Amino acid sequence: MINLKLRLPNLNTGDCFLEIPSIVSIESPSSSDVLCRNCSMFKHLWSRILSVVAGVVLLTVLIITLLAQRSLENAVFIAEDQHAIDLLRLTLLNIDNEHQSLIFHREATLAMRKSAMKNIVTLAITQINSSYLKYKQGVITEEQAKQQAKDDIRRMRYDDGAGYLWINNLETPLPKIIMHPILPDLEGLLLDDPKYFTALGMQKHLLLAMADICRKKGEGYLDYLWSKPEKNGVSIDQPKISYVQLFKEWGWVIGTGVYVDDIEAEANQRLTAIMQELEKNFAQIRIAKTGYLFIFNGKKKMLIHPNLPGKELSSLINPDSGKLIIDELIAASTHPLKPFDYIWDKPGHEKDYRFKKRIYMNYYQPLDWYIGASTYFEEIAYPAKVLRQKIFITSISVLSIALILSIILARNLVIPLKKLIIAGENIEKRGLDDACIPVSGTVETQQLGVVLNRMIGSIKRAIHDKEQAIKALLAGNKELANTNVQLAEEVDERMFAQVALQKARDLLEHRVEERTAELAATNLKLEEEAGVRKKYQTDLQIAMDQLKFMNTELERLANIDPLTGISNRRDCLQKTNAEISRTIRTGTPLSLLMLDIDYFKKVNDCHGHQIGDEVLKAFTQTVIGLLRPMDVIARIGGEEFTVLLPGADLNTAKAVAERIRVAVQKMVVDGGVKIEVRITVSIGVVQFGMECNNIDSLFAKADEHLYIAKNSGRNQVFTGNG
Repeated sequence: MINLKLRLPNLNTGDCFLEIPSIVSIESPSSSDVLCRNCSMFKHLWSRILSVVAGVVLLTVLIITLLAQRSLENAVFIAEDQHAIDLLRLTLLNIDNEHQSLIFHREATLAMRKSAMKNIVTLAITQINSSYLKYKQGVITEEQAKQQAKDDIRRMRYDDGAGYLWINNLETPLPKIIMHPILPDLEGLLLDDPKYFTALGMQKHLLLAMADICRKKGEGYLDYLWSKPEKNGVSIDQPKISYVQLFKEWGWVIGTGVYVDDIEAEANQRLTAIMQELEKNFAQIRIAKTGYLFIFNGKKKMLIHPNLPGKELSSLINPDSGKLIIDELIAASTHPLKPFDYIWDKPGHEKDYRFKKRIYMNYYQPLDWYIGASTYFEEIAYPAKVLRQKIFITSISVLSIALILSIILARNLVIPLKKLIIAGENIEKRGLDDACIPVSGTVETQQLGVVLNRMIGSIKRAIHDKEQAIKALLAGNKELANTNVQLAEEVDERMFAQVALQKARDLLEHRVEERTAELAATNLKLEEEAGVRKKYQTDLQIAMDQLKFMNTELERLANIDPLTGISNRRDCLQKTNAEISRTIRTGTPLSLLMLDIDYFKKVNDCHGHQIGDEVLKAFTQTVIGLLRPMDVIARIGGEEFTVLLPGADLNTAKAVAERIRVAVQKMVVDGGVKIEVRITVSIGVVQFGMECNNIDSLFAKADEHLYIAKNSGRNQVFTGNG
């Protein structure tokens, strides 16, 4: 308590002044009370600030960790499942494309074999016709001509001896074999045994089926069963496709065939190449860290697998269910979008069946293949585990920073209050004369210091006024008391407002952190999906480019003669039709040369087929060297060639043919040690529009002129005009 004394005039005693104890007093708490309350307030602020900050941060960390982990694990599982499904679909698309190319390859191979058979039979007909012409010219008798023709055909073999020709007649009611190089015992016999009724699709005798085809169309194809010659003898009956053609002059049916298993062998080589390419592609694909793609067939044999290639799967047991794992995988393929989960081992932990796996299966019926995409659960959940650890570390860091900031904030609040406490102690010790309330800290504590200074000023003025008048002192004392009450209320209100503001700030920071985490997760998911889509588009474009290249290569091979590298009969006919159309449209001339190497059979008989092939290659290069870039040379038979001369009339074509004839006559082919092979060529020349107005008549007239040149002594050019 502060005692004030008023000095007033004393009228009774005559003293100049009378000291009267003031009835106005200012109660001040004791120093110990002030320290206790300040200490209590200090502890309350620290504990409150630290508790609120730590509690909010820990609660936020706990919520983010639980929700983010669960959401991320779900998102990762969904993304990996979709990735596996999409990868499986893309693999099925790739396999289907490869299967379509395999079908095309098989069909193209069959078409090439059919064309080759027709060319071989046509060559045989030419040989038979040569013997027939000798008979007609009176050189030999008809029986001698027939025997010579049969001997020539008997010696004609191809495909390493597996390919041969035979001759049937048209006798009724059942034709007979009159020449067969593999089964000569059947020649001339009546083959009425039921085992010869093997014409597939007709259910009739195969010789009768051949005769019917030749009577109706003159030529054609049919399939049937027949024994196949092999190196160790003749095998059992095999499916066979043959081409037959009628030689009307003698009523002969000349035929040759190819066995279906030879075509299938080429197709199987293509299938093996497809599997090797798939195995190479699978080795570069990983699902999660060690997940992979695999293929097994309906016979339960693993075709492609990083660890089990070629393994029989019928003995592998699922340790979780006790059933055969292969049967469960086959059953899972009936639901391609539904995963199959089971327990298995993993690389580095062989025979340790405790790792949970997930597989998506699908079935490709045309090849009887089962395709699977496999991965481990722990690898799928690994990104969520890493993120959870990062969230925990980040949360600890945020908590530490929050505690440091809260300590700094508490110090900023408490230090100004401590200064106010020291100022109060000084007032207690020294009185109001030297009182100085510090103005520092936050706005609220600054306002408090200002108010306290004003209050002290008011007290000082009140004391001064009390010296003037008791009433004024009482009024000032009352006003000071009212001011103290208002100041206390204002301080309480401002403290309450400060706490409310801090809570609002904490709530806003919490909501901002939650929204930031949601946006980060959304952006990550969008980036992953964009990367997956881009990879799928790239893989699909690569598969389409490969298919386009294979189709182009097959088309090119179908039009090229494999020995000489020039156009074959098919490509020759296409280009001739195109040039005829252009000639009709523009009126420019077009000529055709038909070339046949003289006595080429003697080259093969004397020097062998290898030297014969070298002669054909050398002949081709010699002719090409005499042609223009626009001219087209093609091999349409064994030693028979054509040259198409766009823009050349008959005289020009004859000059070109004569240059070819002279160049071939001068040509020398090295046949080995001290052996030189020389040949000549006979050429028939014809111009389109002169006695021929379509491709059939053009080739027929050129062929007619060729035979006239050969029958006139060979090594000649014949144009029809002398």
